[in-house]
Amino acid sequence: MKRIVRLTIFSLILTLSPLCAKAQLNLPVKEVNGNRYYFYQVKKKETLHGVAKQLGISTDDILKYNPSVAQGFVNKQLIFFPVSEFSKDNALVSASASKLTPSGETVVHTVQRGETLYGIAKTYGVSESDILAANPGNDGALRSGETIYIPQPKKEVQSVVSPNVQSQSTQNELIYHTIIRGESLYSVAKKYNTTIEGLLSLNPGVSPDHFQAGDVIKVMPNSSKPIMVEKDVTKFYTHEVKKGDTFNSIARLYGISVESLQAANPGIEEPKKGKTIYVPKNSTETVYIDPKNISEKELENSYASKIDTIYNDINNIKHDNEINLGIILPFQLHKSNPPKQALLYTEFYRGFLLGIDSVRRDTGKKIHLMVYDTEHNLNKTDSILALPELKSLDFIVAPGEPKQLARVNEFGKNNGINVLNCFTLKNEDYLNNPRVFQVNIPSSYLVGNVAEWFDSQFKDYNVIFLDDPESQDNDIFSELEQHINDVGFKTNKLTIIHELTFANLSKFMDPGTKYVFVPTSGSKTLLGKVIKALKKAKTDRFDCDMVLFGHPEYCLYLRDFQEDMMAIDTYLYARYFNSRGYRYREIERRYNNWFHESMLYTAPTMGLLGFDVAHYLIRKLGEDSLFREDTERFDGIQTNFKFQRTSNWGGFINNSVDIIHFAPDHTILDIAR
Repeated sequence: MKRIVRLTIFSLILTLSPLCAKAQLNLPVKEVNGNRYYFYQVKKKETLHGVAKQLGISTDDILKYNPSVAQGFVNKQLIFFPVSEFSKDNALVSASASKLTPSGETVVHTVQRGETLYGIAKTYGVSESDILAANPGNDGALRSGETIYIPQPKKEVQSVVSPNVQSQSTQNELIYHTIIRGESLYSVAKKYNTTIEGLLSLNPGVSPDHFQAGDVIKVMPNSSKPIMVEKDVTKFYTHEVKKGDTFNSIARLYGISVESLQAANPGIEEPKKGKTIYVPKNSTETVYIDPKNISEKELENSYASKIDTIYNDINNIKHDNEINLGIILPFQLHKSNPPKQALLYTEFYRGFLLGIDSVRRDTGKKIHLMVYDTEHNLNKTDSILALPELKSLDFIVAPGEPKQLARVNEFGKNNGINVLNCFTLKNEDYLNNPRVFQVNIPSSYLVGNVAEWFDSQFKDYNVIFLDDPESQDNDIFSELEQHINDVGFKTNKLTIIHELTFANLSKFMDPGTKYVFVPTSGSKTLLGKVIKALKKAKTDRFDCDMVLFGHPEYCLYLRDFQEDMMAIDTYLYARYFNSRGYRYREIERRYNNWFHESMLYTAPTMGLLGFDVAHYLIRKLGEDSLFREDTERFDGIQTNFKFQRTSNWGGFINNSVDIIHFAPDHTILDIAR
């Protein structure tokens, strides 16, 4: 045990020794090969230890740059030390160096389409009132593209630990930084005395090649540690001149230039037999050095050969020929008569199998699928997540039940595995968990997309709200109505108690005017009350241009109202839409052949959702094991995908919205956003 302790202590000393400060030397300086060196002439009878003590340095420092000294000093020998290593300004500092204080108390955030005050506050870990206080005059109605100030959170302490890279495990105070023009990953690391590994771990949305001005990143200041760098070192050897030696012959012997040899021996015109001259030889050695003591360029160069490996390890990027997917859902197979929700999950799984089959031949990769039944039990979910094979997965499709979903999300975050939330809108882990993928676009982003399209499509229209007091407005409509009023549309409101008549509707329509009618809820009852009057107005009020703008729920009423909506000229927005066209009929046929039953009539159709998810994931992972933001939309049969990060440290949302146009020419056009 004692031996182990001694070895451990010795290793610790070796590890920390590069951090110890070197003494500043008060010696004359000469230049060799463009670099400056202190030099000292050894006096008669001086020893290695005596010179080291006199100069206040270690014997190792002398031997490192003057290897010949190991054989003993020669008379009046010169020994050399690089100024860069032994001057006060460039001396290495100890681990107890003073802490960097981050400048500024706020961070500049550029509002993206669909972001809300609530979501931004949650992303940064501050309150909405804190943000409003930092932005006097802002009433909380955020607009895409505007910049707002975010106060730094109150001493958020966090441990930076990469699941795949043993880079650091330290605690410090987390802050945020807005990238300015000209900054790089390396300059920010130096500014805040942090590590490249730490920045990449905290911000999966950035990389050395993707570091954009205006973006905000998380930073853990004062968390740097010594890094291993390749450093050029000049060592001075002694050479006793022999008969016939010249500067040219000695330079050839040691493989150096005549100029460098002469620079190390000023005042000597030609070497004389028996005299000692100094031979400077360059070499490269690996050293551990505090990042504060090297330049930004040197820091970048030190990472040049390993940055891709570090980035891949942190982001769990595997370069192999396999795609590993997992499905963890409450199929409840232990029950003889599973509830309908379990049957819907089963239909999703079946559609997923069809999706794999449809695309597997195109990827050129082996596809492995692991499927588990949580039995709608949290303990069962925990036991599944404890299985070691789950850590090899690329993606997990998670259950929608809140506690089970939270467990799977946390597992993904801790193990570098992506988690797909297909079934619920209520979970908001995507705001701060970089491994979460939210399939259903959050309401605020949905409204942002729809509002932007509405402004462009109906900029010359008057808006008439069709309001049924007995129907409850949904949150999405309330936000859309607020937006319509804020941007200055001319609006009117018709209160619908009984069935709307053409005569009453026509009173609100002026000749030569364009109208968009917007029901205040998606209820089937309200649509039934107004549909006949709107259809007649479309026919009889040919002096007006009019359209109906409906809600996602209308997708459920197509059997009753599709022809009427086409006659009126109707647009509606939705997270997903199935036109029941050729592609749907083909999947329906294959589903029937495989499983000998039909898909259930639900919104969304779960079999189609499973098919679209599998088709998208396998194509995406087949192209690249690194899951980046989608630059192009993936068009599914029912669900489209266009994932984007919510922040550089957050997860992904599917920022795709369907605008469906039921046109008078009996066509159905999906205008995906």
